Amino acid sequence: MNKRTSNLTLKMALLLFGLFVALIAGTIGILNGVMTRSVNELEASYIKGQEDLADNAMAHQLDNLSALAFDWGVWDDTYRFIQNLNKEYIASNLASDTVINLDMDIISFIDATGEERYSGIEEGGAMSFYEGDELEATKIHGLVTTLEQSGKNDIRGIILMNQKPYFMDFFRILRTDGTGDKVGYIFIGRRIDASLISKMNAQHLIQMTFTETDQWQEDRVTKSATLVKTHHVIQDINGLPVLIRSLTIQR
Repeated sequence: MNKRTSNLTLKMALLLFGLFVALIAGTIGILNGVMTRSVNELEASYIKGQEDLADNAMAHQLDNLSALAFDWGVWDDTYRFIQNLNKEYIASNLASDTVINLDMDIISFIDATGEERYSGIEEGGAMSFYEGDELEATKIHGLVTTLEQSGKNDIRGIILMNQKPYFMDFFRILRTDGTGDKVGYIFIGRRIDASLISKMNAQHLIQMTFTETDQWQEDRVTKSATLVKTHHVIQDINGLPVLIRSLTIQR
């Protein structure tokens, strides 16, 4: 092999080697891009799944309150009670332990005009019962108006009542057979506090906290090497900002 042929062979070898290196580098780049996209898509899917669990945890509270409101509101005994406040009903149904064991922090019986007649409010681990106004009258009247305009028998959501956030259901009182005149309403509330949030987190395997707000904010996601945190504004029964739900997710 002469020198010219040897140089040509070397050049061809170097060219092929360069092409091979470029091919490998390009393949690695493509694989890295695909893997990065896949990891990001998996992480986004996982975050969405955690947010769905948080939504379900909140919906579960409202479903439970709706069931309680139905049990108490569609009942001949309650239908009579809102009209005469008979002491037999109070003695049989409104013992402090009975209400506390159902995880009610507020139970209020409201007449057809929107006036509170009898209310129980959790205070220091026990229920205190009152005749007359103990809740915010303007908000109660607002619930009456909203319910009547809705054409439904109940409305539910979150409300800031007496400066504390509650899951709530507001239900029209009816006879046991579902009939009746417009005699009044029952309000059942469950306070959104550290104890309830801890139970929700344990039941749904999430890490969720709430912060009160009266300002609209954009939903946002913050990330560190080990954690993702999502922040979402929760609306009250009137569609106004009331809470920021923060969700901590392990990466």
